[in-house]
Amino acid sequence: ANDAIVIAKAKPLEGPNSPEIVFVNPAFSQITGYAFDEIVGRTPRVLQGPETCRKTLDRIGAAVRQLQPVRAELLNYAKDGRAYWIEVNIVPLRNKSGRITHFASIQRDITAHKHMEQQLQELARVDALTGAPNRRHFLECLRDEVRRVQRYRRPLAFLSLDIDHFKKINDTYGHAAGDAALRHLAMVCAGVLRQNDVCGRLGGEEFGIFVPETNLSGAELVARRLRARIEDSPLRFGRHTLALTVSIGVAALMQQGKNGTEQLMQDADEAMYRAKNAGRNCVEVAPPRLAESEAQTLSPSVTTVV
Repeated sequence: ANDAIVIAKAKPLEGPNSPEIVFVNPAFSQITGYAFDEIVGRTPRVLQGPETCRKTLDRIGAAVRQLQPVRAELLNYAKDGRAYWIEVNIVPLRNKSGRITHFASIQRDITAHKHMEQQLQELARVDALTGAPNRRHFLECLRDEVRRVQRYRRPLAFLSLDIDHFKKINDTYGHAAGDAALRHLAMVCAGVLRQNDVCGRLGGEEFGIFVPETNLSGAELVARRLRARIEDSPLRFGRHTLALTVSIGVAALMQQGKNGTEQLMQDADEAMYRAKNAGRNCVEVAPPRLAESEAQTLSPSVTTVV
């Protein structure tokens, strides 16, 4: 068989070396690196490791104790420590009198499929150019955060950020330079923001950043620090050194109303366009809404300096 086959005794099921393996086929040895003589007499638990799902193991254990067949996907570890995924189908084996004496585990290596699945999931969440969350994933995270802060009446601020004269960069130095500018900006933002702040690419040269547990004045400090860092971090592209600047709009969450996310982003966008009209390379703050005054009243311990 191309699939790995393991046969183990049905009893005892508990104990440091139980259930005991009595047979494996060559496909098992090929996948795991364990020769027949190395694994027979030991327990399948030797294949488990730090990332093996405990919940899946509990489900398998419950089925086996009830002498029932079970199917699952499981992360195992080979002899050399390499992690691999299997689709495992465990069935009870009966002797001539009908008594269950062993279990057979048929294991198909699905590592390549899992890696492809993980890559597709990553592509669905991440902007391929910058490595930042893409628009769809960023908005999902923002909506989740808005619901959380509205429920617990906590402060939340949003920064709308746009690269100044981005079209000129593309027209003068080419689209490769524009791509490099976007990657550079994402890297600079990651170096300034806190671990729980989230920066995503919303499209073109526009980025969004939400900063939890931060009111309007605190977010303004973040924005001014970010603007200064970007201005002081020129992009080196080939023989050229490109000065990058950004316009940033800052807004705080309005906690009342059904359109908290949309209103928050709209307020920040309007402030960002005011920054553009004011000459670019500056920060504009949206007029404070209910969230700011409530956050200071209800949460006086929230630090405004980030």
